[in-house]
Amino acid sequence: MTAFSERRRFPRITRGLSLKLSSDACDLIAETQNISAAGANCVLTQRLPAMTRLAIIVLLPTQRRGKPATKQIRCEGVIVRSESIRTSNSSEPRYETAIYFSNIQIADQRAIKQYVEQQLTETQRALESL
Repeated sequence: MTAFSERRRFPRITRGLSLKLSSDACDLIAETQNISAAGANCVLTQRLPAMTRLAIIVLLPTQRRGKPATKQIRCEGVIVRSESIRTSNSSEPRYETAIYFSNIQIADQRAIKQYVEQQLTETQRALESL
C-alpha cells in the first residue's frame, strides 16, 4: 500500500469545459479546471459560500453521427470549497471553487464518465507513442 491512496470514486481530468452556474444570488459562466462524473473544479470571479446550491449546465463535447457535437448536461450541485487565489494577469479577485454534482441523471453522469475515460485513454496513447 502506498502512502497516498486516491479517495475519489471517479477519475478526473484537466479540461476546460464551459459551465453555467445559477444560484439564488447570481448567474455565472465558468470553465472547468478539472472534471469528473462526481463534480468539477473551476475558478470564479465571485465567492460562493460552501453549501451554496447551484443549477448547473455542463457543455460536454461529444460526437453525433461521426461529427463533433455538444451535449448539454443539466444537473444540480453544491459548493464544497471556495478559496481565494491570486492570478498575475488580473486585478479582480478569483476563487478556486469545487462543486459536487448532488443531483445528476445516471445517463448524464455516465456520459461524463465516458468522456473522462476516453480523454484519459487518448492521453495515455499519446504518451506511449513518444
